Amino acid sequence: MNSGNKKDLFFGFSSAFFYLFLVGILGLLMRSSEWIMLPLPFKNILHAHSHTALLGWAFVMVITGILNYFPLKWKALKAIKIAFSISIIGMFISFLYQSYGAISITFSTMFVLLAYILLKKLLNEIPKEGFDNTFLRRGIIYFYFSTVGIWLLGPTSAILGKSHWLYDAGIQFFLHFQINGFLLYAALGLIFKQIPKEYHPKDWATHFLDTGLLLGTALIAFWVSNNLFFYLINLISIICLFIGFIPVIQSIRKFVKNSKPKNAWILSCIMLGLVGKLIGHLINLNYDFTEALRFNRELVIAYMHLILIGVVSLGLIWNALSLFSWKLDKLFKVGIITFATGFYITEIILVLQGFRIAGLNATSSILWLFSAIMLLGILVMLGSFILLSRKNLGYK
Repeated sequence: MNSGNKKDLFFGFSSAFFYLFLVGILGLLMRSSEWIMLPLPFKNILHAHSHTALLGWAFVMVITGILNYFPLKWKALKAIKIAFSISIIGMFISFLYQSYGAISITFSTMFVLLAYILLKKLLNEIPKEGFDNTFLRRGIIYFYFSTVGIWLLGPTSAILGKSHWLYDAGIQFFLHFQINGFLLYAALGLIFKQIPKEYHPKDWATHFLDTGLLLGTALIAFWVSNNLFFYLINLISIICLFIGFIPVIQSIRKFVKNSKPKNAWILSCIMLGLVGKLIGHLINLNYDFTEALRFNRELVIAYMHLILIGVVSLGLIWNALSLFSWKLDKLFKVGIITFATGFYITEIILVLQGFRIAGLNATSSILWLFSAIMLLGILVMLGSFILLSRKNLGYK
């Protein structure tokens, strides 16, 4: 890897870690709402938190990783990157200021249009052959799918109001294809870029995963209508996801066992996250529980964090570490271990709360503590990554 390419990776990944740090601060602030009066409305902080997590941290990590494998010879690329930074910081500040309003919607629209342009360029560069490339290409396509939900929000809120079921359905549609589609597929595609092709699953696995993802939108329709037909369609979705994800997990397991790659424990955590995702789908086999799940905030958050942090974020971090030849110092390892530890403890607490095994009052302080530990881990990773880059790239 030449120095110029390393510097591009450094700026991309360090920017993403900075966005993750902002996400962590807002997450801890929301956890503090039980004890202190927040300086801003909770929903403002929540929207800034979620948009910066999805479109700041995760999106930038994905794009930086893909550009490493498929660099674009495009004069406008530098300008596009600067425009992305402006839109992300603009979303962060404006959502804190006004939640959904004219300014935040403007920056969000700016981001989506920029993403359309950049992702189309990347889609033209990524070959159609290979399990890893297929995952990357499908992930990009699902980004476009996800934004259909976003474009629904404006007309729906203006004509029918934000309390209408179609408004909530638009948000759920966006999150479904953004998290389970774009980000999950892209993260797995980048992981398999680092795994030799003899370990890759057969192509049929992607067909089952695609079918499961598309049919999974039936869960949104079921929550709106309580119609048995949509419940049964969601059951078919679960079966397809099981058939598709089992060979993916087995492929990563065989690679870890036979090749013993660096930071293999992170890949083990990712496999654990995918197994947890499948267990989460098993819960939906119960009709009554599936119906009630829509209003179970703790389990919904636990599931979203499981995918976004336990699979996507750890997968993107592992890919980033694999792209650099320099030896990691102990400080970075401490950071990622601290981050992962905080995440798993908060997941356990959220699940216990969701199943009403533990009360909210009894566990809220523990949840806050380990959220703070996650934030500390992020800060350590960001700081040590910058120090390592200065040492290896000659920054002063």
